[in-house]
This record gives sequence, structure tokens and C-alpha cells, in this order.
Amino acid sequence: MRILYVNWVDYRDPEGRGGGVSVYQRNLIAALAGRAGVETAFLSSGIAHDLWRRTPRVVTLADGPSPRYALVNSGLVAPSHADFAGAAQLDHAATERAFADFIDRTGPWDVIHLNNLEGLPANILALRPRWPRTRFVLSLHNYYPFCPR
Repeated sequence: MRILYVNWVDYRDPEGRGGGVSVYQRNLIAALAGRAGVETAFLSSGIAHDLWRRTPRVVTLADGPSPRYALVNSGLVAPSHADFAGAAQLDHAATERAFADFIDRTGPWDVIHLNNLEGLPANILALRPRWPRTRFVLSLHNYYPFCPR
């Protein structure tokens, strides 16, 4: 089984951002490491920006048994309270394309587990039919959609 985990910040963030979700991710990925038939990877989005090359794209942060990636120049700023009521929270075509290109390039994935939608437009959920054998799991680890504070 191939599982891609997604959150706004890398679960190995040197600044320790992400709180309990990052702890949860570290523990979950560590628990799955070495299990026969299970492969994990991680994608963060919303905090990496490149002023020279502004097009959204995914870069590799670390290779290895559980590679880590970052979507650079997302149309959304993360964490979500930094981009409160931004129109891109619903759709941002360039970010959606970068996400889809990454999934096409690295897939197929059995599961894409979105720990929230911070740093990604909600419209990425509409991409699910593009990968009919992939299950999308959305876990809202905070109450941002209901109360951004």
C-alpha cells in the first residue's frame, strides 16, 4: 500500500511548527516504516516560496524510504489564519496543476491522506476522479473551516 500524507508544514520542520499534527505524522510514519508492503511519503504546502521562480511546483526535500516533498509557491499562504478568507482557499488553478502533476509523476497512490487543506485549495478534492483507484482521506485536525481563530 502506498500512502501520501499531506499537511501545510513538513512533519520534520526544524522550527517545530505544526503542533500535534506534526507529532501525529512523525509517529504514524515511524510506525509504518519497515512494514512489509507499506510505502509512505509526505507533501507539505503553503510555507515554501521562491521569489525568483514564482510558478507553483513540487520539490524534493528528502529522498529515502519515506520521501518528503514541498509544494513551493502555493497560491495559498499557510497556516490558514495567515490567508483568512483568501479566494485561493477555494480554487487556485496553478496550485491545483502543480498538485496534480506531482500525483501523476509519483503515483499511483492507494491513499492520499490530507491532514487539512491549509496550503492547498479545496478544489483539489475535485481531482479525485482523475485517480479512480486512489482513496482521499480528509482529516480536519483543527476547526479552521468553522472558526479561523
